[in-house]
Amino acid sequence: MKKIKVFLFIIAILSCGLLVGCDTTGNTEDGGTSNIIQLETPQNIRFVEYSGNSILFFDLVDEANSYQITIFKNNVYHSRIDITNEEAVLGILLKDLSEGEYSLTIKAMAKSGSKILNSQASEAISFTIDGSGDISGTKYNVVFDSNGGTQVTTQLVSSGNCASEPTKPRKTGYVFVCWLLDGAVYDFDTPVISNITLVASWQKSDNPDGEDIELSEYYAAAKDLTGTALKNKLRSIISTNVKNTTYSFLTSSNGLPYTDADPEIAGNIILFYGKVSVKASSSWNREHVWPKSRGWFKTSGAGADIHHIRPEDMNVNTKRGNLIMGIVSGGKNNQYTNGVSGGYYNSNLYEPIDSVKGDIARIYMYMLIRYAQTDSSYPITNVISSMQLLLQWHNSDPVDEFEKVRNERSYEVQGNRNPFIDYPEFAEMIWG
Repeated sequence: MKKIKVFLFIIAILSCGLLVGCDTTGNTEDGGTSNIIQLETPQNIRFVEYSGNSILFFDLVDEANSYQITIFKNNVYHSRIDITNEEAVLGILLKDLSEGEYSLTIKAMAKSGSKILNSQASEAISFTIDGSGDISGTKYNVVFDSNGGTQVTTQLVSSGNCASEPTKPRKTGYVFVCWLLDGAVYDFDTPVISNITLVASWQKSDNPDGEDIELSEYYAAAKDLTGTALKNKLRSIISTNVKNTTYSFLTSSNGLPYTDADPEIAGNIILFYGKVSVKASSSWNREHVWPKSRGWFKTSGAGADIHHIRPEDMNVNTKRGNLIMGIVSGGKNNQYTNGVSGGYYNSNLYEPIDSVKGDIARIYMYMLIRYAQTDSSYPITNVISSMQLLLQWHNSDPVDEFEKVRNERSYEVQGNRNPFIDYPEFAEMIWG
């Protein structure tokens, strides 16, 4: 097995005296004093490539004279390394790491006479040891502190990649301004090289009942509306000047091969449930994401609505069937021929992959707004376990660039838009 040379690379000039005395004490139950003092937690832990090796950086902690590195493999304790400041300066070699998924934490330590100083363990960083014994695939947590607003899901981002700007949180009586990192406006084009926490910045709203949002001209008539009033107005907006598409049109070059085109491979189309790219000229189904057997339509109206119908592999589509969307435990994997998963299913439910859950939620919300049949005879529970789960999927899988482009092209083709792609916050304004 090839050993991994990972050096703890410290860019710092150590001043004389590695340990600064600390007089902080605490009371014990017997009326004496405690010699355990809390150090700051190591921050900014990251791997950086240097001369063919993966170098581990982190910010030194004042008063610490040693560090404890704890390594986990597949979330199970693997090993621990104790190093002094001097050893940290010289570099540390992580040994005996076979192929697999790992994470590590770092704790600062110090001892001066009878005083023991330590810190909480740092946030874990994740990394992968590949088959050749090299470190790859380091991932970091991007935590979103909504600062009193609605919850935003933490993102796990590969080192050097950028976090996706999430759906804006909402907070009654406030307008969302931006995300802050250490008090500065965060740029989502910044590569992520360590665990970070972004904090929501808010401004008092002139609307005491909720957040003000600037609407495009297309949605101008919906300004200041919420709840049923907003739902009804959006229905009117997206039902006006609509060009009816036919089921046969969807397979034409101006139909799904245009709206669902692979942005990177000319002549290819993206299959829905697994985001698999295939030639548009190959065989694929026109998938009713809201199954026909659970709806009021066949192959016209809602059954030919380009916002609703997606291209899909025939075999994957057959296994998806008309199952209700929900959370599946211990189900079967609905795989494409190339091994990519299109979701999991059992006899009652179908659970799509995480990166498709938001897409499905926004299709279903579009159907709820666009078609009055969903108001009574065909409720949302015909197709998904609950409205709560739909909103959860909408928030956990934010709108991506592919959805935005598809929405624009669908507008070109059909003359209406999906409001929940343009303004994800509409979901909570109606059903929150």
